Amino acid sequence: MTSSNILIIVIDALRADRVLNRQKTVNIPEIDQFAKEACVFSNAFSTTNTTDPAVTSIQTGRYPLSHGIINHGNRITNKEKQAIEQVEDLPMMLSDIGYRTGKFGRPLGRWHRRGFDIYPDPMEEGLAFDRTLSRKEKFQAWLTHIESSVGSSLDRIHPGIKTTMSDIYHKLTPEFLSQNHIRASIADNSSNQVLQNFQDFVQKEDPFYAFVHLMDTHTPYVAAADRVVSLLKENEYSVKRISGIEDKIPSSFTERIFSGSYPEIREKYYFPDGTPSSAIVDAHYDATVEQSDARIGRILDTLKNNDLYDDTITFILSDHGESLTEHGIYYDHHGLYDETTHVPLFIRSPEGVSDTVNELVQITDIAPTIESYIGAERLNTDGNSLLPAITGGQFTGYQHILAEEAHTTRRRVIRSDESKLIYSLNSETICRYCGIQHAQETELYNLTEDSGETTNIAAENSEEIDSLREFAEKKATKYQNDCPTTTSSEEKQYDDEEKIHEHLEALGYR
Repeated sequence: MTSSNILIIVIDALRADRVLNRQKTVNIPEIDQFAKEACVFSNAFSTTNTTDPAVTSIQTGRYPLSHGIINHGNRITNKEKQAIEQVEDLPMMLSDIGYRTGKFGRPLGRWHRRGFDIYPDPMEEGLAFDRTLSRKEKFQAWLTHIESSVGSSLDRIHPGIKTTMSDIYHKLTPEFLSQNHIRASIADNSSNQVLQNFQDFVQKEDPFYAFVHLMDTHTPYVAAADRVVSLLKENEYSVKRISGIEDKIPSSFTERIFSGSYPEIREKYYFPDGTPSSAIVDAHYDATVEQSDARIGRILDTLKNNDLYDDTITFILSDHGESLTEHGIYYDHHGLYDETTHVPLFIRSPEGVSDTVNELVQITDIAPTIESYIGAERLNTDGNSLLPAITGGQFTGYQHILAEEAHTTRRRVIRSDESKLIYSLNSETICRYCGIQHAQETELYNLTEDSGETTNIAAENSEEIDSLREFAEKKATKYQNDCPTTTSSEEKQYDDEEKIHEHLEALGYR
């Protein structure tokens, strides 16, 4: 058994096309350099399109139907929680065999904190965002995030709760925060605290397992205005008119545009009536990709400066991607198209190879890879070890991969290199977020000729659909049979006081 250190860096909602075969001049020197030393998996996929089940798949090596968590946030049922409590994961196993375990960045809480010696405080939610912005801009970003994420969830519990909580949030002015400890968590030194915590952790003795969860590329895409403008000048962004898009743009950026700053950007990327186009949000997203890259560089420098870089197997990936207007999905991660399920994956092992692997792999392969690398195989995983690939051995990926959607609609996808079938699992085809049906109940795409998944060929290919669906359902049944037995109801039950606390906890707040 080797005692190598283990580092997993997850950049939430980072699209694969922003780091692999990118078409825009997004500047990511740290990831580019890391890729030269690592094994790059060009066809890696998530098991889902939301964070809770995806991170659980990373930590357990299991498919969502197998580990039990298919929903996300406030929609997770007691039955799902009861199932995952019976499944051992990486931090639990590694802690048991003598590793120090630490989580840094986004605090998901609940079962996610099992096995970790140290875990971020709930108030550190804002620290998962690398903000090199003014105090006012940081506060505005935090307030926007609270209102959009928490507000929509509270509204689903009871409309009156959202109104009450909104009043409370609006009373939290920067002046009030300056007299409160919350200020330190959301405004001051937020870009340094996660790094400092990580530095303190790795400098101690004994091998470590560190899981760093960054949120830069997750909404809201708050970035330095000057860099956003530079990207708009350096690239040709598509110009689309989208209803309500103003809410996706930081108010500080809008204020600068209408105060006369960047007149060329207003002329090119704003409509005559002053409405911003999709290009403004796209450029903000790309700027946050660069922010993530800089932050990854500082994390890797910490290893190098402490002579730990060559004693650590390091993974860089995302939990899922992000839709940036494709398929009528605006700046969110629902839908099972490649924009949301295709993820970047880089693995650097000290004695490994730098190579590109084009085989289909999945995030369930990370846990068994770590197990086989350190020689401590005991988790009951659905994935396969990628050790042969990262050490230059013979490697064969999957012929097909599956992924689930449950947060906005209930759908399943089965994908090969050549084709992709997406189908509904119930009659509710209206998106819970958007209030529309994004696609037909059954979608089939020829990926060889239509990599953008724009032409649904389901109508003329019933035999292929039947074959793919039968295979997918057999795999799904196996995963469901492997899920621990539970006795709880599928329904989520709340006491009056728990209605707020449970939902805030599920979103990373308590």
